[in-house]
This record gives sequence, structure tokens and C-alpha cells, in this order.
Amino acid sequence: MFFNLFDAFEEKYEDIQILGVDKSRTKLDQHKPCTVFLELSQKPPKRWLDLFAMKQVSPFHPVRARIEKHYMVVTCQYRDYEKNLMNLLQKDIEECNFEYRKLENPD
Repeated sequence: MFFNLFDAFEEKYEDIQILGVDKSRTKLDQHKPCTVFLELSQKPPKRWLDLFAMKQVSPFHPVRARIEKHYMVVTCQYRDYEKNLMNLLQKDIEECNFEYRKLENPD
């Protein structure tokens, strides 16, 4: 049996997930914009970050977020945080995971 050295170093991609809010870094204020730090399951790969950034430039996207290492940093109004912020961002992450997998495995 032939052993391919490159296969041994290839890392398996696992979907990125939101683990939760980092309460020590998150600033919530009902009267000012909030900065929310969401911990991610891993630091996203470069191509995944590009997909996420493309979603963020849409004028129709209601929330602005950026990725810093293994955090998603979101600036929003407190009412948006309470309503549906997590559902919206989870949907964005799931779409990026799906699109990233298609790029990596175009079969």
C-alpha cells in the first residue's frame, strides 16, 4: 500500500460553530451600541474568512461583524442583540461552512 505524505499533514475541516458569548469582553448597554464577542470553535481558514467578508458587504445585511482570531465581533444595538442576533449570525456561519466545503470539495 502506498503512503502519501501530504495526506498525513492534511487537516480535516470541521464546521465552525458559535460556542457562546464571551461575557468578560462583551459590552452591553441599552442606550449605546453594543460590542459582542462571540467565541468560535476555531480560527476560520482564509478562504472561509473571504466568504464571510463577502456576506458583510451586502447593503441588505442587517448586522456588521468581523472575525478576530477565534472571535466574531459584532457591533449592534441592544434591541438587535436581544431579538435575533444569534440566529442571524448562526445562519451566516452555516452558509459560509457550506460554501467553504463546496470550494474545498467541488465534486
